[in-house]
Amino acid sequence: AMVESGAARAAVDVAIALLRSGARVIVASEDGPLNNELQGLGGEWVRLVNETGNPLTLKRNAGTIAELVAEERVNLVHALGVGASRSAAAALKKRTGVPLVHSYAVADLDSDYRDKAYGRALAAGDRILAPSGYVAERIATLHQIPDSKLTVIPRRIDAMRFDPPAITP
Repeated sequence: AMVESGAARAAVDVAIALLRSGARVIVASEDGPLNNELQGLGGEWVRLVNETGNPLTLKRNAGTIAELVAEERVNLVHALGVGASRSAAAALKKRTGVPLVHSYAVADLDSDYRDKAYGRALAAGDRILAPSGYVAERIATLHQIPDSKLTVIPRRIDAMRFDPPAITP
């Protein structure tokens, strides 16, 4: 959902960077306050319930994503979280040439069991982004993902927010 969270903020930040480079950005997610920021900067939004394990919703989501990829000539799909990753992997299963990148939600490490369907979805992707070396190691162990598919991209720090002259007493 486009609410103020690390995952949604990361999605908006990536969208902003892509928009600045001249790319077209379509975000498929649940609504929230960050949606206004995304659309105000030129991004597009499609409602999609990603936080689900319901097989019928996942199948419907996969169809929606497949339609977007085909109709909007999408060049890259980036999924975050279990539901989004499973839907995106199912949508792109028969499509070649459209890369699938997963960003691993750190909250997904809290589960004590290995979600085999999530592991298959991750393995179907071209790359998995992790916020730290620790998380990358846990992904590799928990989901049997080869290191060659993992890339560590540390989370950002808003330097402007911590700029001493910008802080009032």
